Amino acid sequence: MMYGLVSSSLLFGWLGGLGCTGTSSNSEEVKEPTQAALLPQEDLERLWVFKAADAEWRGTFEGNPGWTSLFNRDYEGALSGASGSGDVRMQSEFASIYRQATQMHSHATNHIYDTDRQEEDGNDTLYLRGVARTILADYEGANSDFTVVEDEKLKGMSLQWKSVLEGKGWTTEHVLEGNFVNVPPLTSSAKAKFRPESVPHFTINTTVEGVTAGVTDGTELWVRSRWHEAMAREMATQSGMDPRWVDVFMAPWVVPMEKAYAKEQSSSILKSLKDQPLDEAWLFLSRNLVPEDALFLYELQFSEQPVEVLNTWSTTSVLAKILSGCILEGVLDVPKVLDAAGKLELEVLEGMKVSQGKEEPFYPLFADFAEQSVLIAGVMVAEKLGQREDSGRLRLNARDLALQNSKDALFLTSFAAWDVENRYPLRAQDMVHKYSGDFPAFKVAGHPLGTLQIRLGRSAGVPGAAN
Repeated sequence: MMYGLVSSSLLFGWLGGLGCTGTSSNSEEVKEPTQAALLPQEDLERLWVFKAADAEWRGTFEGNPGWTSLFNRDYEGALSGASGSGDVRMQSEFASIYRQATQMHSHATNHIYDTDRQEEDGNDTLYLRGVARTILADYEGANSDFTVVEDEKLKGMSLQWKSVLEGKGWTTEHVLEGNFVNVPPLTSSAKAKFRPESVPHFTINTTVEGVTAGVTDGTELWVRSRWHEAMAREMATQSGMDPRWVDVFMAPWVVPMEKAYAKEQSSSILKSLKDQPLDEAWLFLSRNLVPEDALFLYELQFSEQPVEVLNTWSTTSVLAKILSGCILEGVLDVPKVLDAAGKLELEVLEGMKVSQGKEEPFYPLFADFAEQSVLIAGVMVAEKLGQREDSGRLRLNARDLALQNSKDALFLTSFAAWDVENRYPLRAQDMVHKYSGDFPAFKVAGHPLGTLQIRLGRSAGVPGAAN
């Protein structure tokens, strides 16, 4: 079988996974359309997933070990093999993933030492809860915790968080340092890596005489995330890319304590980047289908009028256009989102076949990214509209409908953090286990997840609802 200009190394990497790839419910067979097209042809041709059918366009990514690894969801390989603008993208991915792991750790820790607090929990736990509450933007609660910490070492560790509390949020002026992680130098000349760290990080005293408990500090996850972010900005500057695209990419995944600062910067960044071309490394294998999708979702994160943002961007952003059609009386209609996501996948698949005059086995793999993009953007819109239960339904559908190659570790880590916030750690534990090879520091978040699950199991009630 001939595959045109598809390079052999990438072809085997991409198509070799077909045998173990699941089948999306919407991609088994292309049926004759019975309704008007979801997108006009000119919009369809703008999508990176549509362009991926063209060997010449795809050739700019093929053969690169970083992109091959990312397509096969080998994140460690994607990071070590990335180069140029792809390196900026992967560092931003890792920074965002560890941001969500930080949030997951914070929710678990806050539950353990607040709602699920036990008699054996001593004063030392207030340091851990104070860090968690700071990250979750509960500054008053965090200050109350830090103020009464008795252990001198833990008092010292809490000092760096006090400035965040005083400023009612984190800004780039605040430097938070880890106590248990060795941060590698910022360098693009070699692929620097964090050395493995021991877990638990340290032990705390309990109210039971002579008994201590091992714990982990969420500060370490934050430090990792910030390092990857700094690497992304450094590499962007060196490659001639505007580093503010890192802000745009990471905006949906920031933790609560930094949202106020990110919002403050967003207007000027959006204004500056609106007319700038976007390197396609930000799009390929991503949740954004066209450049305007990235800017739409960026503005959405900080707007108090999400429907207005949807309508404004619906003329240029494909995701905004699709989701604005799913709003009924100011409410996002989940069945409409699911229908639109599946329909876009079919239209992309059929469009690829028509444009190339043939059918290739990897077309459904790319088309599935289109469905995932609509579902994940739908989650963000639902959250902004206060439809928390509906966002949960969309999260579940996105997770269950994804093919192996479109399973997104960042989205799944975000889903895990959302689950833990709702006092449901089971799926989060499975996710941490699945990605432990790619993200070794996930074990830092896994520690409080295990403790939370044990405490929920002791209680008479059933663990919190997943959605």
